[in-house]
Amino acid sequence: MQQPSGVAVEQARAETGIHVAIAQLIQAVRADLDVHPGAIWTLMTAAALKLPAVDYAGIMLVEQDDSIRTLSSTDAHLRLLDHVQQRHREGSGLEPACEQQARRVDDLTGESRWPTFRDEAVTMTPIRSILSVPLFPHHHCRTALNLYADRPSAFGAEGELMGLAFASDAQAVIEIGRRERRYRKAITNRDLIGQAKGILMERFAIDPVTAFSLLAQLSKDRRQPVSAVARTLVSKRSEA
Repeated sequence: MQQPSGVAVEQARAETGIHVAIAQLIQAVRADLDVHPGAIWTLMTAAALKLPAVDYAGIMLVEQDDSIRTLSSTDAHLRLLDHVQQRHREGSGLEPACEQQARRVDDLTGESRWPTFRDEAVTMTPIRSILSVPLFPHHHCRTALNLYADRPSAFGAEGELMGLAFASDAQAVIEIGRRERRYRKAITNRDLIGQAKGILMERFAIDPVTAFSLLAQLSKDRRQPVSAVARTLVSKRSEA
């Protein structure tokens, strides 16, 4: 029986890593649909740690004023590197975020594209390999997923494809999670409005159309969404 080659084994391991990472992300998104939307970045970086060779993962956002914000990081080293890129306006994550092109650093000690970033990164961190890929390029969102490893040549061409595949799949999972969150919110709001209409109908002996008109008027007077007014009415009824 022919034994699989080393390349085939590594490829299978990489594909398994992607599947494990995405499976973890799906599970986390489903479990945390009701958490603050910003927590999604933390879920993504945690899942990225399941990818082969990845020691740290972070997500950086380049704001409209070109300032850099760390959305999530699995280690303090990454926040430090984001500060270095902010201060010197150069580094491995800026181009993927702004130009929507992946960038790979095989050995940071010999990197020539960003010499100032290189010197500080090598001096202050153990990181030697970097893979940065853009996130949500079709949303005009200047965001990059940055994957790091302590050993040189940790990613390579296969690793770059792996990172791009993970980013693409993760974006799809997150978008599905957002839609589910919006759907759950819509269902909850509909139920609240229905309960509030029932309360008004009982209290004032009015029909459903009139009850909704009253909710709409309260919404206008209080400058709140109808769902917020309904939630207040329902909560007060529960407390009574």
